[in-house]
Amino acid sequence: MNNSIFNYSSPDDMRKLCVDLNFTPEITDRIITHIKSMDLAQFEPHFSGLFSLETGAESTKEISALCKTDEDPTGDNGFKALTIYLAAAQHTHEIYKSLGIDDDIYLVTIGAFNLFVNEFNKSYGDYGFDRDFWIYRQLSANIFRLGALEFELRTLPEDAHPVGTVLGGSPVLSVHIPSNTIMTRDTLDASYRMARSFFSKHFPDYEYQCVYCSTWLLSPVLKQILKPGSRILEFQSDYEITHVNLDTNATLKWIYRKDYEDYTQLPEETSLMRSIKDIVLKGGKLGYASGFVRDFSNK
Repeated sequence: MNNSIFNYSSPDDMRKLCVDLNFTPEITDRIITHIKSMDLAQFEPHFSGLFSLETGAESTKEISALCKTDEDPTGDNGFKALTIYLAAAQHTHEIYKSLGIDDDIYLVTIGAFNLFVNEFNKSYGDYGFDRDFWIYRQLSANIFRLGALEFELRTLPEDAHPVGTVLGGSPVLSVHIPSNTIMTRDTLDASYRMARSFFSKHFPDYEYQCVYCSTWLLSPVLKQILKPGSRILEFQSDYEITHVNLDTNATLKWIYRKDYEDYTQLPEETSLMRSIKDIVLKGGKLGYASGFVRDFSNK
């Protein structure tokens, strides 16, 4: 497979992908305008790096920088960089095909692009894209959305806290929770079943040591404020917690959609937002926790 950007810059192909990902016509038109007008040659040295975990972070950094100029310091709110990543997503589709992965899984996984654009709008009141630091995981076919949850092929860092008996340097499946997911007992169990089948079929040689998650959603603080029957508590019930950090509020941005220096300005749209705001205004911290799915093979 030749992963030159010029093989994936057809406006017609880009438009089809945008339609498949449910971008609005206005956003689609912006992306098509960029693919027609941008100097694609400048991105060529960094394009192939998008498909590797080892080089993805640096490639997205370089691409993002190239998209910003004195005349356009935001790169059209990140849409210029998004255009390059959507071109790359067409090569990712070829990776999926080589692995025998169905198009429906490809589209729902790459659908993260549209999800991130809409999250940007909720955060700042305008459409944009700012997930350069993350999206190469999707482009390199290391994260897959399987039902309610995403699962990432990941090696625990060497200095990571042990996850039960699993030590740093071990291969795991890392769970991520998309912001638009609906977590019920049925959807969670279906997602775990899909993951067992998917990785057994498409990555039979990947011997993951556990199904791991590190997130604010596992924070024990939530047990103090959520009622029995909460979907978050249902999610927590699947995990054996092996590490807790209650010394940070850095995770608040995932709940309130952006960073706030002044916690009195935290939104109060939901009871969860109001309860966490009350905790942090009193000097408390939400933190996060890590753990593994108990008895994953029988979920």
